[in-house]
Amino acid sequence: MTSHRASTSSTLSSGSATPRGLGHAPSWTDDLPVCPLSGVGSSTNQTYRLDGLRQEEHPFEDRCFHFRHESDVYLYGVFDGHDGNRASDFATQRMPAELLLGQLDKIQTDRDVKMALHQAFLAVDKAFFEAIDDYLCEKTTLQLELPEGMSDYEVYQQYPQLVDKLHALDEKITGGTTAVVALILNNKLYVANAGDSRAVLCKTKPDSSLEVVQLSNDHVIDNPDETLRLSQLGLNMELIRSQGSRLGNQDCTRTLGNYHLKGGYKDFDILSVATAEPVIAEPDVVGGITVDESCSFLMLFSDGLYKSLEKCTGTDSVNRDLAYMVSEELGNQSTLNSVAQAVVDRVVRLHHDTFMRGGDHARLCAKRPDIMLIVRNFNHPFPNSLTSPTQGGVYNPVSVPYRPHKNEGPPPKLIMPPKQPVPTNLHETSPTTTVVAPATNQSPVVAQQSPSATMSEVADTNVTQTTGTTSSDTERSGPELRLFRRRQRSYQPLTLDDDGLVEPYVDFSDFHQRWNEFMKTQKEHISSLQEEKEPSLKEEPDKELEEEEAQR
Repeated sequence: MTSHRASTSSTLSSGSATPRGLGHAPSWTDDLPVCPLSGVGSSTNQTYRLDGLRQEEHPFEDRCFHFRHESDVYLYGVFDGHDGNRASDFATQRMPAELLLGQLDKIQTDRDVKMALHQAFLAVDKAFFEAIDDYLCEKTTLQLELPEGMSDYEVYQQYPQLVDKLHALDEKITGGTTAVVALILNNKLYVANAGDSRAVLCKTKPDSSLEVVQLSNDHVIDNPDETLRLSQLGLNMELIRSQGSRLGNQDCTRTLGNYHLKGGYKDFDILSVATAEPVIAEPDVVGGITVDESCSFLMLFSDGLYKSLEKCTGTDSVNRDLAYMVSEELGNQSTLNSVAQAVVDRVVRLHHDTFMRGGDHARLCAKRPDIMLIVRNFNHPFPNSLTSPTQGGVYNPVSVPYRPHKNEGPPPKLIMPPKQPVPTNLHETSPTTTVVAPATNQSPVVAQQSPSATMSEVADTNVTQTTGTTSSDTERSGPELRLFRRRQRSYQPLTLDDDGLVEPYVDFSDFHQRWNEFMKTQKEHISSLQEEKEPSLKEEPDKELEEEEAQR
């Protein structure tokens, strides 16, 4: 899963993302171009302490990629690893190879694309087990060397080195990963997933509200389809639910990798009665969905994101809440990476603050898993984008008018409009303009003003909030149009004197006159002092001569 605060995610040249500080081995995917229409946010797992400090339970295990292979081929994936990052690392490298090396070149129908995605999941799962095949053989050989009928304690006492080798091999073969993959081919969207990572498409309705559609399926015990499938294998679902709705040591019923719940499922008493492997890699695939003007943006994220938000807020519409967060950040941030990371940061902060406040939800928020989020923008307004061809205005939070008292509500904000040509008629009045804010459950930042602000003299704003959308109808008048316009100025050429210098623009004649008068007075005063001193100097020698003559 992922990292911020403890570290923000850094997008590799391959399009995959890992938190800063984690190493990255060279990969063939390093040469694949990153999709410029998507951004990544992440945060590592955390265990909280009452003193406010945090610590990681395990190394970061989530992985992702976001590629633009050709002009009409985009591939995105999020992989939520568990029991190590070996499987998620492997899937991140192998999945693109199963889809971007010519497999899609001759595909024409939606059915063929979905079949290609289905086969890619099975191929990655098979290849992972082939990669650990040598470790499995070595483990089997070592197990045959152990005598039968001994308890685990007796085995460790008599064969400690052998047991240590078996534990080391277990670390190499254990673990798996969920997978959610989105493919855009010929302007159609396809999604395949195994596990509980999600793909959510947000579309704009005619009334400008957001329609949030989850395209993936959560493969967990609570899914009725998964319950039916496992029941048909002979498993006691009531017993499984009574033990925490987990299959062995995992929550998901479909994953890539995870040998212990596939080839080794007989080692679990609760699963040993199954007639076939209870955990499978077969994905659910949907598509193709035409990417038209109604498509706003796509989100792919691991379960750490939505489960953390659910636990700290108790929301029953977590997908919609996350969609509103993304919509709001698309209006605030300047890059898609910043958008995704800002959403992750908000969830992380809410989760940690809930724990620190205590209360009913605090016990559910003592720790959280890794988080990974990909945001792929289609047609949602992104006014502050650094790469926007229209060079939209820059979002500037301002602290004026200054009020030393306690502020209520969010601080006032200012949206600087894009540069406009100087109007030829400054007294022209603009027609009425209607501004529709991004679909969000909060007021748009453009309409936030301080009660003491004087902007009310130039704009009359009425904000009307409805379910799923917020709109602001603004009557623009002449003074408002002139608020940010640059006034025309007439410039005249400079006049030079005979010496080629610019004539002074400040008159110092009065100063020079007073200065001259002052200097004249000073000179007269000094002269009078000198005249008074000279007679006294002449009298002193005469007195000395008279005294000498008197002594004689």
